[in-house]
Amino acid sequence: MDKEQEKWAILWCDLLSPIIYEEIDPDLTNQFLKQLADQEIRFPDGRVGKPSLSTLRRKLNRYELGGFDALARQRRSDRKKPRNISVEVIKKAIELKKEQPRRSPGAINRFLEDMYGVMVPRSTLYRHLKQAGATRLKLGVMQKKVRKRWTRDHTHDLWVGDFEDGPYALKHADAVPTHLSGFIDCHSRFIVEARYYLRENLDVLIDSLIRAFSTHGAPKQLYVDNAKIYHAN
Repeated sequence: MDKEQEKWAILWCDLLSPIIYEEIDPDLTNQFLKQLADQEIRFPDGRVGKPSLSTLRRKLNRYELGGFDALARQRRSDRKKPRNISVEVIKKAIELKKEQPRRSPGAINRFLEDMYGVMVPRSTLYRHLKQAGATRLKLGVMQKKVRKRWTRDHTHDLWVGDFEDGPYALKHADAVPTHLSGFIDCHSRFIVEARYYLRENLDVLIDSLIRAFSTHGAPKQLYVDNAKIYHAN
């Protein structure tokens, strides 16, 4: 079991622990599972949602049959393989791309439709072309853009600020979204201020800036994007 699978196993074990450790009456198991299915949780992949009742029952059955290890998320045996499209079609698509690297997904699909009577979704086609090293970049048709480090000569010449959506937090038993307000020094890449707030408004921006100024002094310039939060009268 790898670390990612272990996170899932721990999640299900924690949710089902009152049943596993017989903390509730066996006759109330079904009622407990229904209540659990109505609660929002944060899954190990970052997604927030409610576990389905069928999933909870399936995980409980797995635990009863195989213990903790059985709760790990099972990897699909057909992972990274075409499921609805035959391998022959995918191989032909890769062959067409390698034959003429500038062929677009639309052009490749026209060939496939004429030959096999099927078309491959653009995202699916790109995924398989990428796995086979048959993208324009891999085939040497398209060059990567040169990216240069954007900086300043001295510390505090420029701070860059931004807001970002954060994880959900519990407030009075409710899961509420958080917002990260942060500022980073453009020369040193040092984070002069960053913290999570329950709102994204002017008061939060002022609080964030005052905290930064009180610790480091004021920079010569501030750079932010054109988001509504940075506009005020």
